Amino acid sequence: MTLSNPDITTIAKHDPVLSLPAMPDVIKVISEHHSLQDAVVSPLYGNFDNQRILVISGTRDLTNL
Repeated sequence: MTLSNPDITTIAKHDPVLSLPAMPDVIKVISEHHSLQDAVVSPLYGNFDNQRILVISGTRDLTNL
């Protein structure tokens, strides 16, 4: 959600749903009440010890970097 990956513009060209120019608005809505480092917004920051997790992501998905 930080859009800090240097490869994001290359990946964005292949995403059939999300567009890079729309991402700031999407991020604003999703993270309205949470920090971008909150696990609710970005699971990367969560603690998932001893939990089963199912992640479904498209291979051309902008958020699958």
